[in-house]
Amino acid sequence: MIAEVYDNERLTIDAPFNSSDADMINVGDSATLTLTDSGYQVYGTVVKKSQGTNSQSGYMATRDVTIEVTQPGAINEGDYATAMVGNIACNDVGTFEYAVSESITAQTSGKVDALYISEGERVYAGATIAVLDGDDVESQIEDAKLSLGDANEALRRAELQEEDNAVSTS
Repeated sequence: MIAEVYDNERLTIDAPFNSSDADMINVGDSATLTLTDSGYQVYGTVVKKSQGTNSQSGYMATRDVTIEVTQPGAINEGDYATAMVGNIACNDVGTFEYAVSESITAQTSGKVDALYISEGERVYAGATIAVLDGDDVESQIEDAKLSLGDANEALRRAELQEEDNAVSTS
């Protein structure tokens, strides 16, 4: 893995709502979220409702409602909040996550020779973010070619051995 990238401008939260209350919530509905640590309120939009139910303590059936917010600068991944959709309150807190988060991995292993990004920097699709040491990559290619040659030779010997066994048992 070379880097972990995420869209820090959009976050989502899965908030558990009473199952019968969730039936009255629709994708596109506005929501008010209250951060539990600060009491700060942000506004978002319902983007998904789970189809299945969960069981919470007290044997209450709940369904998760996913709400997306545009980052006002006050929220971090891992922050907790409660949610209200219209006059319907969630049953428990949810945890904020980045709406989009991906790992960038190299197609081959090797030593990073140059890194063109730094933490917090915006990255665009197709951008070169790192260069691997060419010597390491070339060495790995040569090693792979040698291993392939060894495997082909072992296969050839096994086929000859099989032919010899077939002739001697006839």
